[in-house]
Amino acid sequence: MRGIVGFEEKLFNNVKNLPNCQFLPFQSDAMFPFSLSAADIGVVILDPSTSKGSVPSKSYNLMSFGIPALFIASEDSQLNVYADKYKHAGCFSEGELDKAGRFIIDLSEDTEKYNRYAQQAEAASQSFQRNNSDVFV
Repeated sequence: MRGIVGFEEKLFNNVKNLPNCQFLPFQSDAMFPFSLSAADIGVVILDPSTSKGSVPSKSYNLMSFGIPALFIASEDSQLNVYADKYKHAGCFSEGELDKAGRFIIDLSEDTEKYNRYAQQAEAASQSFQRNNSDVFV
């Protein structure tokens, strides 16, 4: 995880004892691409007040790297739509941090499931390539 703020600490506490889970301190913008591509699971957290109309570029970058994602966002968010449609991520609300922690543990213990999410993330990235921009216009 790139920095821990607010309710993210609850998520951190759920998985901090996993031997294969490392939490990094906040990374500078220059280091961001390197820390992002090194992740086994990408975490994207959106405030409920902005999650409906916001999709951070990090979400698309994770897809392009083939990295499964954990989204903390409201049920009506676009991230939740993507998680349901592409099956490359788990999306949980701020009140479902126990489920989010379980999702991380499940991916860490089930290599087949992890690989399936990774393949689906990379496949999902094909829907967000530059050549698809005409489809949205």
